[in-house]
Amino acid sequence: MPRSQIVSDPRTLNGTPVIAGTQVPVQMLIEYRNAGQPLYEFLFDFPAVKRVQAKKLWAWLASRSPAEIEAALTAATKPPPHGRRT
Repeated sequence: MPRSQIVSDPRTLNGTPVIAGTQVPVQMLIEYRNAGQPLYEFLFDFPAVKRVQAKKLWAWLASRSPAEIEAALTAATKPPPHGRRT
């Protein structure tokens, strides 16, 4: 997973994985992609997301199975070991 592109913080949307630097849940991008919407529509609806970020995540989503995506998002919500922040 492009770890630097997906972040999870309990203070942001209760730890929901979001696109780095935004409060846009990664799940929104997944839903647009699964619905067959073009990337430019997602970018129009969520202007806080940078095009380069969206393109990387879009490509990553295309190359993974739904189970792999779910596992990666679940891993993103786990706290760092020993309570340290990364």
